[in-house]
Amino acid sequence: SPVVPIQTKGQNVTVTGKGIVIPIDMPGDAEGWCERQGVTVDDDTAVLYKVVGPDWKSTWGMAYEPGTTLAAPDWDPAIECGGGLHFVGQAFLTHEWDRWNGKGHIVACRVQLDEIVVHPDGSYPNKVKAPRVLEVWEVNSDGMPVEAKETTDA
Repeated sequence: SPVVPIQTKGQNVTVTGKGIVIPIDMPGDAEGWCERQGVTVDDDTAVLYKVVGPDWKSTWGMAYEPGTTLAAPDWDPAIECGGGLHFVGQAFLTHEWDRWNGKGHIVACRVQLDEIVVHPDGSYPNKVKAPRVLEVWEVNSDGMPVEAKETTDA
């Protein structure tokens, strides 16, 4: 159909019929990736997002509690998966990585722009990684801050 777009990432694609081929240039650096993803960047930092469990821990056990900073003990910029702290550019994109079926938390993470590693030819072009996080706070799926809930002992 003429309204069916086919996005390509550097491949030579031929379409039979009326579909339209849309070539996508994948940025290879943090600035280009952030611009493409609509990431807020200021003072050489970027706000990226991650989904974590009800206990504030990622799938691999790293705690992303609001108000904390953290660093990857296994930092390796060369590999796409593993070896660092992984993020997406918008809060609503965290659903792809949600292992807790909406029962966890979405966190915003302030990351140093020059520490973000992009793997443009990787399997997950919407994901980046960094060795550390400067600041963490909870947000909703629109990226808006969530007020901390007070707990009381009964």
